Amino acid sequence: MSDKMQLISPSKKKAQIALLKNPQGQMMFRRLKLMISNGQNLTDEEALALTNFALVEKLDPFIGECCLLKNNIGKVTGCMMGIKGMERKATEQMHQKDPNSYWFPYFRDIPIVEGERYRVECTIRDTITTQSHMEMYKQAETILKGDDINKPITAQDVRDLIGPTPEWTGIGVYHKNEANEFKDKHYPPYERAKKRALAIALRARFHFSNITDPDGAQTMSIGLDESEAIDENIIDVIEGDGEPMQIQDTSQPEAQNGTIEKINIESFKNRIQIAAAEIATKPGSRVLPQQSVGILCNVIEQEIFSPGEKPDTTKAKRYEILKFIFGKTSTKELKSEELLALWDFFGPSKDKNSGEWRITRPNGGKILRQILATTSEANGQQLKL
Repeated sequence: MSDKMQLISPSKKKAQIALLKNPQGQMMFRRLKLMISNGQNLTDEEALALTNFALVEKLDPFIGECCLLKNNIGKVTGCMMGIKGMERKATEQMHQKDPNSYWFPYFRDIPIVEGERYRVECTIRDTITTQSHMEMYKQAETILKGDDINKPITAQDVRDLIGPTPEWTGIGVYHKNEANEFKDKHYPPYERAKKRALAIALRARFHFSNITDPDGAQTMSIGLDESEAIDENIIDVIEGDGEPMQIQDTSQPEAQNGTIEKINIESFKNRIQIAAAEIATKPGSRVLPQQSVGILCNVIEQEIFSPGEKPDTTKAKRYEILKFIFGKTSTKELKSEELLALWDFFGPSKDKNSGEWRITRPNGGKILRQILATTSEANGQQLKL
């Protein structure tokens, strides 16, 4: 053992000794140190950590089912399940309910937005939920017909009652600024986008433990190449059942001291960009009237205005929000589809009593304030919200 190994606490050392007494753990520990690429760079503690994780989660690190995590300064912060591990766990969860069941993915290319090279959509369906939906479909037909067995029933009538076919969708993106000659040669960008989409769709459908690191650590390629790891560039856009993504409020209300809950603003950002791209591809696209553009600006500024604040300061905040989403500061610079995507998401509506326009999207204001809090923190500023 290394000198570093001797400095750990007695309780940890006892646990590690117990692990190494396990024949399977002992063999895996030695193989990680001696038989895999870069294994010689592993410390004893790192190899033990990965061994323990693999045994507990019942994953194989040698075929890319799990790996170590390193942050930007090279410090190991934990372990993570790889894409192959997610596929294995998804199949195991299916087989727990029905040994003959299975899940299957569909991939399709979708329009890219500025700064992207590839955007791939992965949709997952499985035999268990599909069969259940088919049974509900038959029951719905019977309910809708009632006593009149000859009553015509359309597929849309049934879908209105039971909803669309269960499916889970993830969007995988490869950005142009990710280009790296070495990585791209060994792990093609298009395949990277596909695996990111698959990982997101799997996370939406199945439950996994130890997938991501809360500190935003990067994957350490140990015992697997980069194509098998889930890297930090996965765009967390998750949709289910073909319905628009909802950003749910699962935490406590805003505190009185002005702090706000953390909402996944990257998901919001990508949702808006995806919506804009889809609007642009539709023939005869709508155009947002200039009056509506003014309303959109006003309702955004209402949500981010602070008492006693000058109008120019509020406007500057709005510019910061637009810059975060689209990389542009003024609505005059935005394309028609980008304005429409914002309008559709926030859903401005006129209050019947007061006559004022308001954002109707749940948590819409919190999303805007979270963007400002995040961007100001990144710029080292203290923002008053």
